[in-house]
Amino acid sequence: MVFFGEGFDPDEFSPTLAANLPPLKTYHPACRYIKIQPTIWRMLMKPMELFRNAVAEIGDVSAAELSAHLEKKHGVKIEPAFIPLFKATLRDFEKTNKLRQEAKSIPPKEPTQAM
Repeated sequence: MVFFGEGFDPDEFSPTLAANLPPLKTYHPACRYIKIQPTIWRMLMKPMELFRNAVAEIGDVSAAELSAHLEKKHGVKIEPAFIPLFKATLRDFEKTNKLRQEAKSIPPKEPTQAM
């Protein structure tokens, strides 16, 4: 094997020489004792956001239709048995947001001055 430095001939290095080299390992040998988790691609949107968009798109339909729509359009599988739970959670989010908006619109009371 030829190393850079003394006695290195650039003409000796060719693509065929590179083809004969063993494939590179993707990890350092010292890391063989550490469990490396595979990369998990994160979803761009959370399932609740996808559910909210699906309800806005197709309206109030059965759980099976909503589950099929989510899987077909967004690639997210939500079992029809969990759709009522998602609907209730969505209603709670909307109710909470409405209450927050109403609370922001109430003007604060002016402090009373002591005499």
